[in-house]
Amino acid sequence: MIASGEYRRVVMVFGAQTGKSEAMLDVAGQRLDQRPGPILYVGPNRQFLTEQFEPRVMALLDQAPTLTEKLARGKRMTKTRKTVAGVPFRLAHAGSSAALKSDPAVLALVDEYDEMRSNVNEQGGPLGLVERRGDTYADFVCVVTSTPKRGRVEAVEDKRSKLFFWDVAVADDIESPIWQLWQQGTRHHWWWPCPHCGEYFVPRFNLMRYPAKASPMAAARETYLECPHCGGIIEDGYKAAMNERGRYVAPGQTIDRNGQVSGDPPDTMSVSYWVSGLASPFVSFGDRIRVYLEAIALGDDAMVQQAINAGFGE
Repeated sequence: MIASGEYRRVVMVFGAQTGKSEAMLDVAGQRLDQRPGPILYVGPNRQFLTEQFEPRVMALLDQAPTLTEKLARGKRMTKTRKTVAGVPFRLAHAGSSAALKSDPAVLALVDEYDEMRSNVNEQGGPLGLVERRGDTYADFVCVVTSTPKRGRVEAVEDKRSKLFFWDVAVADDIESPIWQLWQQGTRHHWWWPCPHCGEYFVPRFNLMRYPAKASPMAAARETYLECPHCGGIIEDGYKAAMNERGRYVAPGQTIDRNGQVSGDPPDTMSVSYWVSGLASPFVSFGDRIRVYLEAIALGDDAMVQQAINAGFGE
């Protein structure tokens, strides 16, 4: 979808530790290698930019042979600007309106959007400033990612497909800027096939099962996911296979047991994807529940909300 040119904005809502930044690096690397053009990456703050993301950029450029040979080193390379195949790959942070309004870009990558200020030095929102950088390119694409903040959203049945998707909530019920953007797009959900009955479903927090009165550590050891179709017990060991056969499905579309998706997504200006934190290959089901139960035990509503938002992407 990103390379197709069909959409100018791509919105991705993922749980924590699901590979958001790595996905952005893959997109940037592919563009620099196959169709070089100016790229702008925007992180939430300067510290994240220089201490976390820039080293990953250098690892990508140093480890990919086709990019290494195109990288200009020496004085032309700084912490926030790399030149690859003769075009700039700039790193900026959302607190600098000057950086967001500088060079044009054919590809913009906005990371952790919910952590950014809604108004940058009275110059407007960061997304608007970034997207103006692409006005000179007919094939401009802006990719926006984040884990979501607070909001009240329910899963509802799509009347055509009989599948359950997140409902479109009113703006007053949503504090998360990335979720509001996601609702404006196609609203693709990541679906898994049950390893027992083969039916596809969306992994969500409400499908988690664990001992009600156990300690967080004990509960983590006995946590599993329950298939909403057959009630089958789904443990972490199935995750890799389910992700391999996973599919994106949007409201209005259907999916059969073979993973064949039929129908058209909503007709929108942007394409949007949601992936549950349960799909993370790095964090187990039990660890997600342990963090949630520890927050419950502390009686800290903010930590409970963070466990749901960051841990499950809900």
